[in-house]
Amino acid sequence: MKFHLLILTIFLFFGGVLWACNDEKNFGGKCPPVDPYFKIESIRSYNLKVVGSGNNPWTGIPEGDQVYWWNFFIRFAFDSEYLALEGFGPNSNLKALSCLPAGYKGDKVGVDTLYLKTLSDFSMDYAAGDTLNSIMLMQDWTFSRDNFEEFFSIGTYLKENGAGINREVFEMKMTEGPAKAGEYTFELIYVLNNGDVFRHTTAPVLLRN
Repeated sequence: MKFHLLILTIFLFFGGVLWACNDEKNFGGKCPPVDPYFKIESIRSYNLKVVGSGNNPWTGIPEGDQVYWWNFFIRFAFDSEYLALEGFGPNSNLKALSCLPAGYKGDKVGVDTLYLKTLSDFSMDYAAGDTLNSIMLMQDWTFSRDNFEEFFSIGTYLKENGAGINREVFEMKMTEGPAKAGEYTFELIYVLNNGDVFRHTTAPVLLRN
């Protein structure tokens, strides 16, 4: 009896999702509309290093492994929310019930400013708690080895994303290394135009010169 109840529950849940998000043959020839923007809920990060020369030439840095500072970068990603404007079927209140990619128009609030702080003494010029913006560059996504040489200024990122954040991911790398090899942790402070502030602390990374 319990097994049949489980099967029925699974059918109703996934059947509703398929019904709510089916192709254009349903609902009079159109898909359920969805808010085309995403809303930032929080931020996460990944410590990465460049390897090889093919597509997506990077890999994660295992805890305890050292990496040359010039080969290291941080990928930040937004945990986002997508809300359907209206829906059909028993699961119409679920997030992202649409035939269109959720959040495909980006975030419509926009970013005001951002800071990357070092949480330990980094060099003679940057003590614990100092902002590293002046030695940081940014990128949307490293698709190739050439992309790793095409990072741009924080100012350019703020200008391109001031009216609305274009993507749910961005990357940061350094133009200067630490004074000495060791473990380093960083804090991102990301401020939106509406006053919302998101803070995120990266996992420790062992940098070497």
